[in-house]
Amino acid sequence: MKKVFFVTLMSVFIVACGGQDEEDTQSSDPLDNLGPIDVEVTMDSEGDPGDWTLEALVSQEGDPVNNADEVVFEVWKQGEKEDSDMLEYEEVNDGVYSASYTFEEEGIYFVIPHVTAHGMHVMPTHELVIGDVDPDEHYHEAEEEQGHDHEDHGHESEPGHHHHSELVEVESNFDDLERDAQIELTITEEGEGLEDARVQLEIWQHGDEVRTWVDADDEGNGNYTANHEFDEAGDYHVVIHIENDELHEHLDESFTIE
Repeated sequence: MKKVFFVTLMSVFIVACGGQDEEDTQSSDPLDNLGPIDVEVTMDSEGDPGDWTLEALVSQEGDPVNNADEVVFEVWKQGEKEDSDMLEYEEVNDGVYSASYTFEEEGIYFVIPHVTAHGMHVMPTHELVIGDVDPDEHYHEAEEEQGHDHEDHGHESEPGHHHHSELVEVESNFDDLERDAQIELTITEEGEGLEDARVQLEIWQHGDEVRTWVDADDEGNGNYTANHEFDEAGDYHVVIHIENDELHEHLDESFTIE
């Protein structure tokens, strides 16, 4: 009797605390209960070489977001993706995040603000023509480079064997996953297992705006594992975020849970 009474009291206590926690959670940040974040690159699309200000407006249902977890601008010249520059934002004003950058030579460039805020990750691509360059002459090549690297959401690659850049290669078991199966990744850079990287999986179901972030464990020799239980069958998307001191790569993938 004493044992049952103790458990009953504890249950009442837990329910009461849980209700209070739920109230605190719901009232802590009203933006968390709104829709997806929107990221718009607000800088010009053409101009001269020299000093520029990279800008991206982050908003949620029309309201500026000033408390993003991460905003990093990625910049590279066409054909030189492997040498892209990564710049953390320097200041934010009314939802506009900015960083200074110098374009030293003419050419076609790409700017991607990698924005993580309120449990979501958005990374639009902005094309920029610097100097006296005919964009029509390079249109197809630029469109292909932009689309292949960063607009692959929903595109099915060869099962279990996916290339994201010339340097990084990822093999996965997404095509064979079950609801509670362990996710397995093998990541190589120039043919060697990539170790000591921060690997995160951004997972969401098709048609759903809620993203789930899962950290992968480094098992050594380029092998990474993550545990995630899929609540229901359906079509899913995942963005594999791979980072270390010299690398910042993303791989988009689609798969189906039966």
